[in-house]
Amino acid sequence: QDVLDAAGLDGLMLLEFFALLKRILACISPFLLLILCPLHFFASGTDRMQDLLSRFDIGNLPNGSPAFWVHAFAVWFVVIVSTHLMGAAHDEFLKRRFTWISGLAMPRSTTLLVENIPAQYRSDSLLKNYFSSLFGKEAVHSAYIVRKTGSLRYLVERQTYIEATLQKRRAQWIENGSPPDQPPDLEGYLREWDTVAAHVERERSYIETAAAAADPRVCSASGFVTFTSPFWRRLASKEVYRADLSELVTSMPPDPDDVIFADLKRDPLGHAALEGAGVVCILMIFIFWSPVVVFISGFTTFDAIQEHVPGVQSLRSNLPLLGTYLESFFATAAMKVFMSMLPYLLLTIIKTFFTRKAGTWAQIRLERWYVSFLLLFVVLVAIIGRSFLITMVALALSPAQIFSLLAASLPGVSHFYINYLILDWFATILQLMRHGNVQEYLMNRYVHFMSPRVAKENSEPENQAFFGMGARMGHAVLMSTIVIVLSTCSPVIIIFGWITLFIGQTTYGYLFMRIEMKKPDTGGLFWMEAQKQIFFALLLYTFLMIGILLKQGDNALPATFASFALVVLYRAWERFQTLAWEVLPLEVVVQDSKKSQKTPPRQCGEYIQPECMAPKTKRPQTPGYTSVKSAPKLPRAGLSVPTFLSTLNHDQAEEDV
Repeated sequence: QDVLDAAGLDGLMLLEFFALLKRILACISPFLLLILCPLHFFASGTDRMQDLLSRFDIGNLPNGSPAFWVHAFAVWFVVIVSTHLMGAAHDEFLKRRFTWISGLAMPRSTTLLVENIPAQYRSDSLLKNYFSSLFGKEAVHSAYIVRKTGSLRYLVERQTYIEATLQKRRAQWIENGSPPDQPPDLEGYLREWDTVAAHVERERSYIETAAAAADPRVCSASGFVTFTSPFWRRLASKEVYRADLSELVTSMPPDPDDVIFADLKRDPLGHAALEGAGVVCILMIFIFWSPVVVFISGFTTFDAIQEHVPGVQSLRSNLPLLGTYLESFFATAAMKVFMSMLPYLLLTIIKTFFTRKAGTWAQIRLERWYVSFLLLFVVLVAIIGRSFLITMVALALSPAQIFSLLAASLPGVSHFYINYLILDWFATILQLMRHGNVQEYLMNRYVHFMSPRVAKENSEPENQAFFGMGARMGHAVLMSTIVIVLSTCSPVIIIFGWITLFIGQTTYGYLFMRIEMKKPDTGGLFWMEAQKQIFFALLLYTFLMIGILLKQGDNALPATFASFALVVLYRAWERFQTLAWEVLPLEVVVQDSKKSQKTPPRQCGEYIQPECMAPKTKRPQTPGYTSVKSAPKLPRAGLSVPTFLSTLNHDQAEEDV
């Protein structure tokens, strides 16, 4: 409950994901480590040219060895244990999910996001009347069409910028002792504030008048419908309203403070054009990423480094064992550095071309694509080689090649992935330093002259491209996939994988509970994506083992026996797909409605564009009449109006200076 209060259901389920994978590894490790490791080790004989870790790999078994039957049983064991524990964990998630939905504050608990609204319903009153005609006037509380506010948003941002500048000047004057003979020169800012405020009022009045008249130049195709109770919202959420299924599409709205109205007010045709351009950008990255990584990796090999760094060649000659480990380290480090740039690139494309609707929804899309890239260019990098496009064409012409490609490439690169896991220990622990937030805090404190408290508030949150929930969950899925896929080929990787998961769970748990601010919550969407991706990891693992057993087994019987584990995997997937999770079951909604009559619901935010709200601040006064005790951060490009307005507090305690 403490984690739920501090990090929301998304943060809790990230920690539960680490715990789930730790349980899976703990259950399969006795069989794999105590039975398969000795089989691999004694099959390696007395070859002293091999390092210790290589002697525990499946490659030591001779072709046609009866030990491959043990590996066929291991496939069944891993699939059954993993799917059983995943099913139990998912059942617990559903309980938490339904509790989370039941506890949502108003208006989110009673509101639907409606998209692709037909032109004849694009005003507040018309949209409300339409839903009232379907469900009755007692069911619908209000409706709001997202406005195309044009220059109003920029005028409001300019107005808040002027207020911030005034507060900063006043704070500096107060910190200098408030000398009456040296008052700050604020008249120019005050005159500009008056001018901008008049423009804001005129523009806001025009937009509201046009919205009431359903003017297409102001009214967009998206809006929000708020019902009088969660019961009516639940009934309306699953209906088909028009013969054209693309019209009046309803969904659960994001948190009111997380809505990106600028994306919602785009025209449907503009949506399609921009998203098409975004898909092209993603495809270009898929096609050209692998050749670029291979090209740059050529300069980070151990041979290339020893040509430019004196002393490395002598170190390799004197300590050949250390040289071997350094060679694998540099190759792994290059891959780690290149892949670390990927989240920023993907999130930039998402923000530029795709409709996000909310910041958390952008993180969901980031997680999907990030995991796809990681699986292709980290887990399957040995298969792809130098060209993603050539590999995909070859597999399209002969899909059965996937088994031979997996069997020929992955088992021999287990050392690479062990080094990758070890490097991840340090990369995860370094997140505790929060260097980006520290730099921003120092900038706010000593350049913008903010008080310690305000400087801390304005240095949050952390960079969402690298440390957001999407990147973190995607990274956790990658580490889990590496360990699951190679657990039978190189069982010792389980030890390194368990340590990786323990470090991740401990680090993020500390950050959630002690350091980071709470983010808007999706109610477990990241968990759903991660579960689907772990099912794919188990599928990849099964394909890999089938390929190895076909290639090295005495006959096709071990591979055939292992392939039937796909039936178990499919049944688990089928059960996962049939469980409802998006909305509450109707019987639960009815029970909650009876309980809500006894306790008043919570209120949190409203679905109205910030620039369209009535002003909450009065005209700034001169230093002699108003005492401002701290200087809020100056607005940056893209800073949302409600986020910035929350820093404008004219009544802070004098000690905060």
